[in-house]
Amino acid sequence: MGEAGDGGRVLTSLGRTVLAAGVAIALSLGAAVFVYLKERAGLLAGAEPVVALEADTVAREISAFFNEARIVPVLLERAELDQLPRPLARRVFFSVAAGPVLNGQELTGLFVGFGDGGFWQFTELLPGALATEAEAWAAGDGVRREIDPEAGTAAWSIRTRESTRWSPIPDASGYDPRTRPWYTGAMTRQGAYWTAPYRFASSGEEGITYAEPILDLDGRIWAVLGLDITLARFAGGLERAVAG
Repeated sequence: MGEAGDGGRVLTSLGRTVLAAGVAIALSLGAAVFVYLKERAGLLAGAEPVVALEADTVAREISAFFNEARIVPVLLERAELDQLPRPLARRVFFSVAAGPVLNGQELTGLFVGFGDGGFWQFTELLPGALATEAEAWAAGDGVRREIDPEAGTAAWSIRTRESTRWSPIPDASGYDPRTRPWYTGAMTRQGAYWTAPYRFASSGEEGITYAEPILDLDGRIWAVLGLDITLARFAGGLERAVAG
C-alpha cells in the first residue's frame, strides 16, 4: 500500500506539470521510471528522496530529452539524405547519428526504418546478440546495424580495441522495422509519435522511443526516424537531481 500511495503522489504532481507543458508521454514514462527505481536492487532504502521529487525536477529531465530529440530531425533534413544514393546516404546517416548518441546526455540510440524493410541503427548499447564480443568491443565507438532487403543482408558492425575498421557480424534476428510500435505509430499519425515504455528488441533494455517521419522534397515519407532513451538513463538523471 505504501508503494502505491507514493507512486500516486508522484504521478499526481507529474500529471499537473505534463498537462501544463503539453507533454503527453510523461505520464507513462514517469510511472515506468518510478517502478524501475523502486524495483532496482539496492535502491529501496533510498526511494524516499525519489518519491519526494518536485514536479519541476521531473519536467526538466523530460525537457532535456525533448531538446536533444528536436535537434536530430533538423540535422537529417539539412543533410538531404533523400537526395543521395542510398549507400552514400547511409554513410552520412551514421556520421550524423554518432554525435547525438555518443556525446549527448540522454539519447541511447538513433535509427531510421524504410518502407521496404530497410533499417539503419546507431546505438551505444551492445545488443544481446553480440554479448560474446563485449571484451573486444571499443565501447566508445557505439554499434551500427544495417538491414538491406535489396541485397538480402543484415549485419551489426562494431569496432574492436585492436582495429579502427568496422567489423560486420551477421544479424539473424529477422528484425523488420515496419512491425515495431515506433514505426507503425508514426505512420498512423503521419507525424511525431511517442511510444509507451517497452523493452528494446536488440538490447533488452526498457525505454521509450520518439519517432517522426522524414519527408522527401515532394512531401512523401522517405523513412521513419526513431530515437531511444532507456529508463535507466532517465532514472539516472532523476537520481542526480535528487542528489543535488
